[in-house]
Amino acid sequence: MRVLIAYDSEVLVERLAMTLTRVSGIEAAGRAGPGAATLKATRKLKPDVLILDICMPGGSSIAALDRMRADEFAPAIIVLTNFSFSRYTKRRLQKDAKYVLDKSTEFEKVSEVLKMLISAGMSIAAA
Repeated sequence: MRVLIAYDSEVLVERLAMTLTRVSGIEAAGRAGPGAATLKATRKLKPDVLILDICMPGGSSIAALDRMRADEFAPAIIVLTNFSFSRYTKRRLQKDAKYVLDKSTEFEKVSEVLKMLISAGMSIAAA
């Protein structure tokens, strides 16, 4: 399973990359910046999974989520953020991103979600 990380924090990108190496069956597809850069990288690299922060300098990723769902190819999306959401906003995000995790309290769940997706047989064809 190929995973793209769209994050602005180098420390968190490194931590996520380390997490990916601990999950068998994961290949790092690359890294992307905010907004349009995330959309462009997703369309070019066609990852199975996109790990995404919503609030990044230079642009929100919410617009990229909206455009991605309109694309023929859209990866499974894990939003990993510490931005607090109302219940309405979280439900809305979960329409596009099945997994919305708080990076300060649920970071370890990223590997659990990836393992679950692998065990469910997720592949590029299924994305």
